[in-house]
Amino acid sequence: MDGGTTGRSRSTTELRVVRMLVGLVWDRPPPEMGHWAGAGSSSLTGGGIGCPLSPARSHAINETRIAHDGRVGLLDALEGLRRHPDLVICDGHGLAHPARCELASHLGVVAGLATIGCAKTRYVGHSPEPGPRRGDRTPLLDGSERIGYVLRTQDNVLPVYVSPGHLIGFDQACEIVLAATSLFRLPDPLRRADHISRAALQR
Repeated sequence: MDGGTTGRSRSTTELRVVRMLVGLVWDRPPPEMGHWAGAGSSSLTGGGIGCPLSPARSHAINETRIAHDGRVGLLDALEGLRRHPDLVICDGHGLAHPARCELASHLGVVAGLATIGCAKTRYVGHSPEPGPRRGDRTPLLDGSERIGYVLRTQDNVLPVYVSPGHLIGFDQACEIVLAATSLFRLPDPLRRADHISRAALQR
């Protein structure tokens, strides 16, 4: 699941946000294929709202405010799918947040779904650099507490930051992200969702 955002400043505390939210059901092929082949169905919702957005606030709180706006939200995208997903990979974090509840965690609790956060950048925590090969990982720690993994999804490419959202464990989250990633850095469902949202914003 992906959210693409564009905006312009209205004041120091408020942005006008136009957001496209995409939900995908990704069909899993036989295990011997090694990755997920294609999207079975997709759902897109979009709209504009005005709300205070602060980098210090949880992205999940901002998403909640959007969802409760009644016009656009992650739950709307999920409800538009032809099939109810068993698991959601979010373009964002789960436990890897100071409050231990970012987008993936919040969505999982609200929707009652297993969720994984898979982010391109680190929000909080520290870790050694993982090895250079696909599947290499190192724990992402906040102090001494494990909050996720830094995972290499392809040989010699930048890693991603994987953290459990809801109803899933650390190692299982990494294995699912790897299984869903075929040729590029990001899982195939997130790439597809990003393409759909970008194309919609250009229309």
